[in-house]
Amino acid sequence: CVLAQRIASRIGFQLEPAKNGDEAIAKFSAAADSDAPFDAVILDASIPGGRGAAEMVEEFRKIAPSVPLIVTSGWSEGDLLSNPESHGFAEALPKPFYRQQFAEVMARVLDLPSGPRPTGAELDRLSPEDSTRKNDGL
Repeated sequence: CVLAQRIASRIGFQLEPAKNGDEAIAKFSAAADSDAPFDAVILDASIPGGRGAAEMVEEFRKIAPSVPLIVTSGWSEGDLLSNPESHGFAEALPKPFYRQQFAEVMARVLDLPSGPRPTGAELDRLSPEDSTRKNDGL
């Protein structure tokens, strides 16, 4: 989770980590009801002692059906990673992943131009309509 946060922040995304599926649903629901809803959600396929991504898709869809869900895993999860769409996910992000892979997946699900995203001082110079979104996932 720390590595994913570091990768995300280096390319202009902000992650909101959750310890388990219930916390993820609660944070997602609160954000959906706020002025800063999540733009996408990254879910681990298997969470020790908790529900994995596949078990939570319907709950996320009930809250905000159009938000892209991304499944990630370091394990072979049947066809979950090779065919994420059939399980309700927009994309799969196999672990370990690197900054370029993360950026490409986020660009596809958020329909952003690929390539480096502005960060830090570059964001301050952008107009509000050009700036990146702040809440990009869990």
